[in-house]
Parts: sequence; C-alpha cells; structure tokens
Amino acid sequence: MSVSRVLFCCLLFACNSSNGDQNMGQVVKIADGDTFTLLMAGNQQVKVRLYGIDCPEKAQPYGKAAGRVLGALMEGHRVRIEEKDKDRYGRTIAVAFLDDGRNINETMLAQGYAWHYIDFDKNPAWSALEAKARDQRLGLWKESNPVAPWEFRSAKRARSKNPKGTKPRKSNTTVLFE
Repeated sequence: MSVSRVLFCCLLFACNSSNGDQNMGQVVKIADGDTFTLLMAGNQQVKVRLYGIDCPEKAQPYGKAAGRVLGALMEGHRVRIEEKDKDRYGRTIAVAFLDDGRNINETMLAQGYAWHYIDFDKNPAWSALEAKARDQRLGLWKESNPVAPWEFRSAKRARSKNPKGTKPRKSNTTVLFE
C-alpha cells in the first residue's frame, strides 16, 4: 500500500471518528423515561427525546419506574445519538446508543417501559419488541389496562380546559336589538 493511500485512510478514519464523537456525550440528567440531557463536547448540553417511543408520564403508573430504568441503563456509559428531528420544544429527537452498541430506544421497548409510537415511527421490529414485552407482561404491561401516554396527556388537557365540577360560563352580553 502506498504512503499516500495509508495517509488518506488515516485521515478518513480521523474524520469519521471525530464526527462520531460530536454525537457522543455523558448523561447529566434524566427527565423521564424517554427524555434526558447529554453533556456534549464543549460543555454543550443537549436535551434528547427518544425517537419512536413514548414512556408513561411521571404521574402515570410506571412513569417514575421508566425514568429509573433509563437512568440505570445509561449509568456509567457514554451515549451516542443519531438525530432524527427537533420537536416544538427544541429537543433533539434521536435514536440513542450506549457506548457498548446497545440501542436505548429498543431496550426500553423490550423491557416493557415504552410504547412504540407508531404515529412517528413505522419500524415493524419495534412493534414486535413492544408486542413481545406485552405478551411477557414486562414492565408497564403488568397492568391490566395501561393508558398510553398520548391518551393520558389528551385527557389531562381536556380536564384543564373544563375542570371537574365547573360549568361553562354564560356570556354577560346584553342583547340590545332583536
């Protein structure tokens, strides 16, 4: 192999390595089962929402447990993200991998702490991971009738618009002409 070819290969490897490092970080905060903050190069903090899955909200059964499972899974590991998008809150939507290669999104599904969010991801393998966890009654699937987080959030929004026990107010408008 020529010297120039060796140098080219080394340069190519260095570029790919540094590129990958830009997407690597250390977890500094777990917000819940599908959201965490990474400390990246240059002390940049990036809030990450796991792509294609949805974990129970903290106020739901298994919501806090999902956050603990995510934290335990990431403890002592560096995390690499593959960004898919940004959401309306500015979070990076990503598939995340531990430094040992494990896919975090898939692990949360397989352990039964997440729904496959098929409105945003159509991967049949991820649906199969959720189905297997359901069949084995793992994690949140121990519940007889778990409520999907998007349904929980929707019901919460509806309650906040019309709190229990209140009636819509009548208008104080006076009709002057009929």
